[in-house]
Amino acid sequence: MEIADRTPALVGVKSLCLAALRITLPLSLVLVLLSTLLMSLRIEQAIQNLANERGGRAAAQIKGQIEHGFRLGLGLNDQVNLAGLLRTLKDQDMQAAWVQTSTGEVLVSLGDAALPLRLNPAWTAQLLALAPYELAALDTLVRTASGQVFMGSVLVDAAGLRTGILWLAYDRERLRSSVWEQLAPLWPYALIAWLALLLCLTGLLWLWLRSMGQQLGHAADFIRSGSHSAPQGCGRWHTWVIASAAMLLTLLSLAFLAVQGRELSKPLLLEQMDKNASSVLHTVSAQLSRALALDIPINGLTGIEALFAQELAQAPEVTFMALQGVHGQPRVFVTQPHAPLPELELAQQWWQGGQGDTFRLQQQVMRMDDGTAVAELDVGTPRARLDANARSIMLDLALAVLVGLVLVRELMGAGWSRSRVYLYWIFSQEWAGLQGCLTSAVQAGRIRLEQLFNALRGLGRANDAASNTVSRVRLVVFLTALSDELLRPFFAVFAAQALPWDAALSPTTLAGLPVMAFMLALALAQPLGPVITRRIDPRWAMAWCAVLGAVLLVLTGISRDSSTLIVLRAASGLVYGLLTIMAQTTIMRVTSASFRARGLVEVSAAIVAAGVCGPALGGLLVERLGMPMTFGVAAACLLLAFFVMVTMPRLVPVDLGNPPGMGGMRGLLAVLTNRKVLAVTWLTAVPARLAAVAILVVITPLSLQAQGESVAVSGRVLLLYFLVFMCVAPWAARYSDRSGRRLPWVLWGGVVSVAACVAMVWLGGVAGAGLCCALLGLGQALMSAPQLAMVTEAFHGGLAHANSSGATPTQALATFRFIERIGSVAAPLVVSIAVMYLGMVGAVAVVGSILAAGTVLMWLLVGSPLSWVTQAHSARV
Repeated sequence: MEIADRTPALVGVKSLCLAALRITLPLSLVLVLLSTLLMSLRIEQAIQNLANERGGRAAAQIKGQIEHGFRLGLGLNDQVNLAGLLRTLKDQDMQAAWVQTSTGEVLVSLGDAALPLRLNPAWTAQLLALAPYELAALDTLVRTASGQVFMGSVLVDAAGLRTGILWLAYDRERLRSSVWEQLAPLWPYALIAWLALLLCLTGLLWLWLRSMGQQLGHAADFIRSGSHSAPQGCGRWHTWVIASAAMLLTLLSLAFLAVQGRELSKPLLLEQMDKNASSVLHTVSAQLSRALALDIPINGLTGIEALFAQELAQAPEVTFMALQGVHGQPRVFVTQPHAPLPELELAQQWWQGGQGDTFRLQQQVMRMDDGTAVAELDVGTPRARLDANARSIMLDLALAVLVGLVLVRELMGAGWSRSRVYLYWIFSQEWAGLQGCLTSAVQAGRIRLEQLFNALRGLGRANDAASNTVSRVRLVVFLTALSDELLRPFFAVFAAQALPWDAALSPTTLAGLPVMAFMLALALAQPLGPVITRRIDPRWAMAWCAVLGAVLLVLTGISRDSSTLIVLRAASGLVYGLLTIMAQTTIMRVTSASFRARGLVEVSAAIVAAGVCGPALGGLLVERLGMPMTFGVAAACLLLAFFVMVTMPRLVPVDLGNPPGMGGMRGLLAVLTNRKVLAVTWLTAVPARLAAVAILVVITPLSLQAQGESVAVSGRVLLLYFLVFMCVAPWAARYSDRSGRRLPWVLWGGVVSVAACVAMVWLGGVAGAGLCCALLGLGQALMSAPQLAMVTEAFHGGLAHANSSGATPTQALATFRFIERIGSVAAPLVVSIAVMYLGMVGAVAVVGSILAAGTVLMWLLVGSPLSWVTQAHSARV
């Protein structure tokens, strides 16, 4: 058969358009739809946060006045002005306000009288320190239920006893409806953006496919001609030009959508900011009016600066407060201590008689009892703050794009790996690379191109079957990991609210125990996976594990006591661990040694992809649906994984040439006595896992918090790790398989990880933390797949006879994963001890030292990474 007959060089326009549409249609639809949805939900969340801040300040104001009565010797039942205090709350979104005693009696109520009956008794117990919350009591509490936001503040008398609770209830559904009504015109713009993006991306991808088809023809002609000169082609530049144009058009279409969303959200943000400023103005003016009612002259009032500073500390969106005479004479001027310097300078200019166009002013004239105006009270909110709030919402659009790309990649699964676009992309990389070396290695280049044509024409059916299985298993792992990552933003809060079995347990302990149970069960599940898959078809074992996991998640969402929660999370950890280890075992069964690293890295890549998507989606889902329903969404992910597994074709194992493996403890002992496996596991894998958990979970969030950075900044910094890992890990696995050498990748990964710790110590701040996370992701990506390949390759083929004493690769993988988890368990302990004696910077140095020691020992005991550079160069020429 001629090469040209087997090469899909030039195909019809219709075929190329359909191939392009299979990629661009879901990609553009998910990008635009997800971007619009996440942007709308983020706007809703920002407006709800502003409303909650206003409600919190109102509750603090009323609480302060009631507790002032306590200090005057009045009991809660003796304060006859409670109804008057509640009537001073002027907020259209507030549905009800009431004061209840420690016995549950409602003393005074304003608004909907049915709302007090909807309170969860556990909320009252938490505020009043009733059993079982004696040692886990709260001073304030914000909870959402039945479309309302309930805010509770405990009332403490002069003796320190909790004698009552002030409750405020706000209509969340009304606020939510107003937001979505205001944002309704955004969806037609989204439709326009989607159609434009679809047409542009399809056209560009069609041009690229046509160009690659021509290049395939050139490659076939080159092989057929037997020429000794290097082929001429467009190289990589053509691909990158089209890719850059596609990225630019995508950014332009989404930027158009972002501009429309920003303009639509401005009136909503402005309304809430004005309400917050009015709330501050009302609070301060009420206190000044009480003083004026006592015939105290405005010039005789003392402590006004302290009053203004106290209110500004609780209202960060307000830049300044000013009190001036009726004829403009300056009296008191206090600025926000946390405001940016440019805002403070503009506020000073306004106070000195400048223009106030840069501020939105809320003003109220202060009068004596006879109506005489004596002063004017001003509250200023910068107009630039409105734009800053809108920009912060639009910045999250970048995260929406990232989540959309990852979701499309994961959900397309095997369809992407079998698509013409993917195969042409692989060819473009190989063809451009071969052009540089064919002059000196023509015969090798011809062989390589022949292999590419075989792959493009699907002649390697075994590899296609393996690739299809790996893609489906990756989707299952992604859905499994996503079901857990969706819970990350709120699970600690959910666990802390559970009823403890022991009153001595603090909320922090309640939040930590289910997580510890999950991680421990996950580790213990690793040796069980190979045992189960030897006796049960992996497809059905994983499928029914997914069903069991879905049931456990539903039960977790409705559980209320901590003991049940711990048991359920331990069972979920066992299911999670079994699914991941059985997925890796399945990949090992269907892949050959030349494809193993690329196959195994799919599991890590899927987990990292879920780490990118899960927290962002979970945070928005819990805000919109509540905690129990979000557990239901997580369960639905596992049910989808069940569907993927039951529709998977029967597995076709690859003959690895292994001798019959030992079972049980004898096989485990054989793995533990292999020096190479022990070196890889203890000197690189355990330190790498320890560094990842220590830096990502403990050090980076705490250090940024200590520097005054927000949780959003910490989240974006941590995201760099996942992005770099997700981009680099497949590339490292591919070239590790091609070179056939694993050790240099592991060693260089350790070197880069040490450099990550040095970067955090050297640079410090957000820049140091960001560079540390990025380098750590790079180092972990370089070593992840080669580590797994080194461990499993020591137990198949000739190496199995010489070194493994009959242990199987699956036993080696399970043992490796089990020991690797020691790093995860040890990380919090190591960091806590290091921080205690050396501080946060010292803890980073300790982690870097552990990584450096392991890498150096690995280099001394096994080999040098520099040897790979020379051998790789030799292989290239």
